[in-house]
Amino acid sequence: MLIYCRPGRFPQERIASILANYSLLFAVLAPLSTVVHVLMPLQMSERIVYALCILVTCILLCASVICAGICTCLVLTRFPERTGRLYAADLAGAALGCYIFVLTLGPLDGVSETVLVGAIGCLAAWFFAAKGSPPSKWGASGAVALSALAILNSYCVGSLNSGLRINYMHGAYAGIPMLERWSPIGRITVSKDSDQLLAYKTLGYSQVGPTALVRGLNIDIDGSARTVMLEYGGKPDDVRFLQYDLVYFAHHLRKNADVLVIGSGGGKDVVAALAFDQAKVKGVELNPNTLNIVNKTYADFTGHLNEIKNVSFVNDEGRHFVSTSNDKYDIILMSLIDTWAATSSGAFILSENCLYTVEAWTDFLKHLKPKGIYTVSRWYRGDPPAEMLRTVSLAGAALKALHVEKPERHIILVKNGHGPIATGTLLVSPDEFSDDDVKHVKELCEKMK
Repeated sequence: MLIYCRPGRFPQERIASILANYSLLFAVLAPLSTVVHVLMPLQMSERIVYALCILVTCILLCASVICAGICTCLVLTRFPERTGRLYAADLAGAALGCYIFVLTLGPLDGVSETVLVGAIGCLAAWFFAAKGSPPSKWGASGAVALSALAILNSYCVGSLNSGLRINYMHGAYAGIPMLERWSPIGRITVSKDSDQLLAYKTLGYSQVGPTALVRGLNIDIDGSARTVMLEYGGKPDDVRFLQYDLVYFAHHLRKNADVLVIGSGGGKDVVAALAFDQAKVKGVELNPNTLNIVNKTYADFTGHLNEIKNVSFVNDEGRHFVSTSNDKYDIILMSLIDTWAATSSGAFILSENCLYTVEAWTDFLKHLKPKGIYTVSRWYRGDPPAEMLRTVSLAGAALKALHVEKPERHIILVKNGHGPIATGTLLVSPDEFSDDDVKHVKELCEKMK
C-alpha cells in the first residue's frame, strides 16, 4: 500500500539504491527488534512498563517486516520483463531460507539466529547496490560483522551462560538455566527446583503412596511444557514409588511386558517400566536434543538409561516409528506429551498433533500383542472434561475401525484427583478386558484411593 499510494517516493532511476538502503534497514531492524525485546523487563507485575515494552517490540518487528516487504514488492513490480525469473528466485530463496534455518538453529541459539537474518539482509544490500557504492561496502562489511556476532553470541549462550538470551517468560524473570539447547523443534532448558531432596508428587500420585524423597531436573520445552529427569542409581527398588502414579496404571495389569514409550522425554516413563520389572522398554523421542541431554549430558544423573541391557531409545516421531515397524508390544504408553506451548504457536502440527487421530490410534492398536494395552494419560479438567471425552471417543472410533463391535468392553478409564485439574488414564485394548482385568482394576483403585 505504501508503494501503491506513494509511487513518487520510489523513482525508477534510483531503484537499485532504494533496494539496497531498505535491505540495510531491514538488516539492522531484524536483529535489533529481538535484542531490544530480550533486554526489556517483561514483568506482568509492572503493567504499564510491560505494555510499553510490548508496544516497542511490535513497532520494531513491524518496521523490519515492512522494509523486507518494500524490497520484495519493488523487485516484483518494477522489472516486469523479468517477472518470471524474479518470482522463481523469490520461491527458491524462501526454500533456501527454510534449509538455512534447519541447518543453523542448533549451532546457533534463537536470538543469534535473528542476527544471522540481519547478515542475510546485508548480503541482499550488497547484491542490489552498485559496485563500490557506500551501500555495497556497508552490505559486505555488515554481513561479515553480523555473522561473527551471531557465532560469538551463540558461543557465549551455550558455553559461558552469558550473552544475549531470553530472560523473561510468561511475564516473569526466568533466570539463567543450567543448560539451554535450540533446534527447529523447539527451545529446551534444564533447571532444578532445589538442591534438596523433594517429595515426589504429581496430580496422578496416589494419596496412599509412600513418601519418596527424590532429586529431579526439569526439562522445559519452549518455556511452558515440562518433562522431568529423575535421579536414578540403577536400582529398581529405589523407584518403586512410581507404581503409585496413575500414569503407569497399565503396568499393574501386564507383567513381564514389552513396553514402548511414545515421547520418552526426560526418561521418567522408562524408569517407571524398570520399577515394575518389565522385560523390555523402548523410548521413542522426537527431539534429539532431549535424548542427548538424558543419555549423555546428564547420564550420570539419570543412571545411563541407554546402557541398561533391556532399555533402548529411538530418535523418531512416535507414529512414524510405529507405522514403519513390524514389532509388537504388550504396553504402548503415551503420557501427557502434547505441549500447549508449541501447539499455540503453530509448531508441531506435523508431529505431536498427529498422534491424537483415529488413524494413529488404529496404528498403535495394531502393534499390540494379544491382550496388549494402549494407555494414554491426559488432564481431566473442565465440565465436561473435554480432553478425556475426546480421548474416549478417539478410542471408540479406532476400535470400530478395527471392526470391534462392542468398544465399551475394550476401554477402561481411571481418574485421580479432584477439583479443577485432575489426571485421567485411558486403557484401550484390541481384545476385550477380561472379568479378572476389571476386578483387578477395581481392587487397585480401592487400594490406591
